[in-house]
Amino acid sequence: MVTLLKRINFPKSFLVCIVIVLGYASLIHAFKERTERNALEAKEFSAENLYISSSQENISQMRGKLANSKVWDTFMALNKNVTVYIDPRSGRPAALYTWIPLIPGTGQGNNLTLDYLSQSLGYEVKEVNETVVRDVILQHVNRYASLLNIDTSELSK
Repeated sequence: MVTLLKRINFPKSFLVCIVIVLGYASLIHAFKERTERNALEAKEFSAENLYISSSQENISQMRGKLANSKVWDTFMALNKNVTVYIDPRSGRPAALYTWIPLIPGTGQGNNLTLDYLSQSLGYEVKEVNETVVRDVILQHVNRYASLLNIDTSELSK
């Protein structure tokens, strides 16, 4: 087609305009909404009255309603600096704000040492590395599993 247009002796600006128009037409076609649905998409549906609401209540409003209320009472008594919001449907924390030092450092209230980690983990800790951090986190999660209402067997080790 270009050679035909050259023989007719069209100016280059006309050729550029044709290319732009054809490019624009193909671009418009590229953004056309699909109307066909695959097998999985055919099973999709939505309804405005069906939704999963998210809600949370302060622990003080939920204390007597939780199956693990005694565990929460003990935790709250030991940790005065904690703020907790509970998902009322699951009874699990939706948010838990506190600080509990896990590895030695200079953070607020952190007086942990490598000797403490060695005693806590049951093996000698000479430095904090990936293995030590993993073990400390798993130990921490196991310690508070009943508080968080989680099954630790579902965690990857």
